[in-house]
Amino acid sequence: MSIFDKAEKLTARARTHTEGGKERADRQQIATMLGQLEEELQRLKDPIASYVAARSAGVQLPAVSAEVTAGIEVLQGRVEQGLPTPQALRSARDRVRQSIDAVSQAVVASWRPWSENQLESMQLASVSLLPIQDRKRAEIIVSRLRGAAVTSLPSAPVIAQFLRDVGDLQRSLEHIDRRGPLARLLDRIRAGQVTLADLSRDEVDLLLSQDDVASQIVLRLV
Repeated sequence: MSIFDKAEKLTARARTHTEGGKERADRQQIATMLGQLEEELQRLKDPIASYVAARSAGVQLPAVSAEVTAGIEVLQGRVEQGLPTPQALRSARDRVRQSIDAVSQAVVASWRPWSENQLESMQLASVSLLPIQDRKRAEIIVSRLRGAAVTSLPSAPVIAQFLRDVGDLQRSLEHIDRRGPLARLLDRIRAGQVTLADLSRDEVDLLLSQDDVASQIVLRLV
């Protein structure tokens, strides 16, 4: 049984207890606190889903199970004794809020360094060596990857899309000869100020022979 299934059963039992209460004010207060607790449990689902997705992707995350189960354990103890008090429900609600913060912060602290490291390892500059149609598609993927990498708390679908995009881009780039003369020449151009005089005739011819590459090189006077 998942923590959310357990929480739903406990809150349902707590509501059953409230039906037998004699004091209308107490019943109303307990019902209000139960509603707030249920809202917080719903809010907890998204960061938990992000945490699980990130961990499955390989992100190193701290354990948070103790924080997540704390609020439910408090509620369980009170429900088993009968009618939960507003104070017990408030305590459970606050514990769930703390769980939301703990899980969210765990993902926030680890996701961006991990995802940016994934991008750095892919040598994205090699995208410029792809044929024009493949390059346009790859550039869209790179843009999406960079957007996901800087997302502070990515959702589970965003993480899943990130992994698919990484796989697609890796397959596109794996056939590029990064050690060939064209790749080395482009690395020189990217690295700093390269003037036309710095290029040999053979290097100029090499650039011009690749229409997809030549169209990306802009000349200007300094």
